[in-house]
Amino acid sequence: MKTKFTEKIIFGIFFVVGLFLICIGIGMLANSIKISEKAVTTTATISRIESYKDSDDEIQHRVYLCYQVDGENYADVPFGEYSSNMYEGKTIKIQYVPEKPGKPYGSGGLWIAPVVLLLMGLIFGAVGGTGFAVPIIKSRKQKQLLCNGKCLHATVERITLNTSYSVNGRHPYIVFCTYHDEYEDVVYRFKSGNIWNDPEITTPVGSVIDVYVNPQDYGKYYVDTEKEYGYGPRIVDYT
Repeated sequence: MKTKFTEKIIFGIFFVVGLFLICIGIGMLANSIKISEKAVTTTATISRIESYKDSDDEIQHRVYLCYQVDGENYADVPFGEYSSNMYEGKTIKIQYVPEKPGKPYGSGGLWIAPVVLLLMGLIFGAVGGTGFAVPIIKSRKQKQLLCNGKCLHATVERITLNTSYSVNGRHPYIVFCTYHDEYEDVVYRFKSGNIWNDPEITTPVGSVIDVYVNPQDYGKYYVDTEKEYGYGPRIVDYT
């Protein structure tokens, strides 16, 4: 139960961070639209490009521009964008707002940050929202199967760890079980959801476990790993 609570906390953090990033992104996008509506376009010359190494020892670049606005010269003005096709002496298009001609923008400079924040917010929000929604949907389906489904007494075939998923360094268990329909002579195999408590205690290999299925579609089922069985393990041989 503690691990399930931790799961909810983690997904909750993802969801809140996603909403926070989306709000910031929307605010920055609105500001970019406001700036673009009154921005003036002009040409500038790249006066110099400085190269340096960041904390990760990767090469970065600083670009400086020279341009003129209303007869006033602006020299060695820092420019926040760089691309591999830039070189000293190259003429490029820039934008600025009349109130701040000394702060130039590139064609995409106004939009990159808000778009990135919005995308990150959507990703974080989707992960968090899915983490909340999926268990709720599964719980509803499980309740429907428990109330209206057909109960099969399956046999636990094996118990494994779901190594593809973990919370706080712990992997959940998965129970695999089979049911032999003697009338149709068909063996059905089922897999439980993630279980955080060791199922070997209540449903060891060879014991009986209830599986609730949709009578019209056995592909829709619920392995009842939460029920405690008092009659102990037994081997069921239908052959």
